[in-house]
Amino acid sequence: QRKSSKKRKFILFVLFPITVFIALVFFFYKGEKTSNSSQNTKFQQTIERKQTGVVLPTIQKNKIEEKNTTQKREIPVETKIVDPKQELFNHVIQLVEKNPNKYDDGIDKLKKIKEDLRGTKYSRMVDEKINELQKRKNVAVMFVMKILNNQANIAIDKNDFDGAKKIYSSYFGKLVAETASLRTTKIKQVDALKMEHIQIIEQQKMKNEKQVNAFYRTLTELIFRDRLSNAYRFSQKIKSNPKIKELINLKEIDGIIKELLNSPALLATTFKSDIDKEKFFQLKTGKTKLKITKISSSKFTAVQTIEAETMGYNLKLADFADSELIPRISEIKSKYNNYTRGFLVLKMKKSDLAKHFFSQESSPLSEMLLQRLKK
Repeated sequence: QRKSSKKRKFILFVLFPITVFIALVFFFYKGEKTSNSSQNTKFQQTIERKQTGVVLPTIQKNKIEEKNTTQKREIPVETKIVDPKQELFNHVIQLVEKNPNKYDDGIDKLKKIKEDLRGTKYSRMVDEKINELQKRKNVAVMFVMKILNNQANIAIDKNDFDGAKKIYSSYFGKLVAETASLRTTKIKQVDALKMEHIQIIEQQKMKNEKQVNAFYRTLTELIFRDRLSNAYRFSQKIKSNPKIKELINLKEIDGIIKELLNSPALLATTFKSDIDKEKFFQLKTGKTKLKITKISSSKFTAVQTIEAETMGYNLKLADFADSELIPRISEIKSKYNNYTRGFLVLKMKKSDLAKHFFSQESSPLSEMLLQRLKK
């Protein structure tokens, strides 16, 4: 019995530690398997979510410590938050900043995405960016328009309205689209200035024409009344009116009046070929045989011989009959001979002949003289 008791104690002493060791190994293995199964399940779920496009929250890396301290396994599970609205905002901002001078295009792009970003902070950021672009656009547009306006004003000051319009219409700089409406408005304003200028010119022209017509009417009346000295003084006064002066050929008017003043002497020159020739002349007293010995201006010295008696005469053009003078009038050679001839026959009350001579000229004065003859 003592041997049997010792044998049992020996068996218990040996088997008990073995049994405890086996139990510990069993529980440790089961716990590790459960932990690995849990980790595998989570990792599989992560892969499935990525494959289906589900947005994942950011998770910091977790270090899983195994019970065996010699082995440490690090599983990366960190992913970035993907916000589609932020991506949309950033994408459009990049497009806008690539073309910084296309303000209207950038503003349009931002306005198009504003509805999609409603209710988010990006909607407010879009408004801020639009305001920024609008301010930059205004500054740039005003700068360009200032340059164009200065160039156009130079042309307008010269009454070159078409040139001013071309400055606005031919602009093809970086801000063509942004300045389009302003340039169109400016072109319309230039058109309005052009029309106003034309109206002013027409009004001034009408006013000037009235003054010019009044000048020729007065001048014609003085010529008809044989008040040539007054006519000459009147023509000189008009030189003080620069606008009327430009519309009247005063050099020609002066020449005509001076020639009319000298018309008696011009007519008298037609008698030069008769000097020292005894011949018959038609005087108002009748047909008389005379010998002209001298002509001074429009005065004549002549002698008449009757039966060996010689008598001297001092004659003037007024002493000659119209039948003697009219044929000689057509012989006058001068720069303004048609005015001179018409004036001389007008003094003889020969209106038809005067009309014939005045109609040979084409000028405001000749037209006014013809009109006066119709009265």
